[in-house]
Amino acid sequence: MRTQHVEPKAPQCPDGGDVNAVVVHAGSTTDLRVVVCLGPANRQHLGYGKPGDCLIGFGAAGGPAPELVDCADPAADATVTEVHRGAGAECPRPVRASGGFTLKPGASAGLAVCYVPL
Repeated sequence: MRTQHVEPKAPQCPDGGDVNAVVVHAGSTTDLRVVVCLGPANRQHLGYGKPGDCLIGFGAAGGPAPELVDCADPAADATVTEVHRGAGAECPRPVRASGGFTLKPGASAGLAVCYVPL
């Protein structure tokens, strides 16, 4: 009896909902393929914010980072004002009590999500 590996037509992550996948080919002449499956992602994370989105946790000193919530939530205490992408992305200097979430270039291209209290 002989065992033979059959490569799938398109390497992919198992269907687990919100999963990000990366497929790396070692070269056109090799059979090595690496599939990296990351997730599921927390879509409430501030890094997914867009201008006009609402947050909860703005006033929690020393607590977890603010998270996105529906603006109808009475606990919402801040709103996203700007999103900047790319190297050097940053929020403008705070005018009053405001905040920002920044990812420096490296694993990402750079991201800054700016927000102010409601």
